[in-house]
Amino acid sequence: MSEGAGRASTPYLCPFCGEEDLRPTDHAGAPVWHCRSCLRLFSLTFHGLAPREASMLSAAPAAHDWSDES
Repeated sequence: MSEGAGRASTPYLCPFCGEEDLRPTDHAGAPVWHCRSCLRLFSLTFHGLAPREASMLSAAPAAHDWSDES
């Protein structure tokens, strides 16, 4: 499942309230989603993939030095 630049994504839940009552609409000439529960307008943007090294480092838990503790 790959997304190209400029392709629209379809959300299943509102990122603000979690409801499913979403409708596509245009706001100032740009395609956005309208949540009919919380009345927010939002858009989804895919910016690309992080380099493997960066994603591996951010997902790894912080190391803890247990030698200082008694």
